[in-house]
Amino acid sequence: MYDVTSKASFESVERWVTEVREHAESDVVVVLAGNKCDLEEHEREVTTSEGVNLAARLGMPFLETSALNSTNVEQAFHALLVEVHKSTKRKDVSPRSDRTVLRPIGDVVRYEDEEDSNQAKCCLVG
Repeated sequence: MYDVTSKASFESVERWVTEVREHAESDVVVVLAGNKCDLEEHEREVTTSEGVNLAARLGMPFLETSALNSTNVEQAFHALLVEVHKSTKRKDVSPRSDRTVLRPIGDVVRYEDEEDSNQAKCCLVG
């Protein structure tokens, strides 16, 4: 997240993303958000199109938010969850043990015991 009224914070995004990708798991999910979109246009140092272009170059979703009036805050979390869901659909993830595999099935993700893959242990609705 960067501040749309601070060019310096926007210019730091690439370094922050690099650091996240270097130190987090290889399948880390990142969404770019520009905050303070509630302010007047003359208060901005970063345009919406600059944010869109940076996110496209970095290969991630983008939106602008306002913590002050809650604009797009819920949508930002939703976008992050959508990206996490897409990531889990691309591969199996072992969250608890060698015998447990997280397998996506449509919009439902099921924890299954590999010894009895017909027995669901827990379901998370996506």
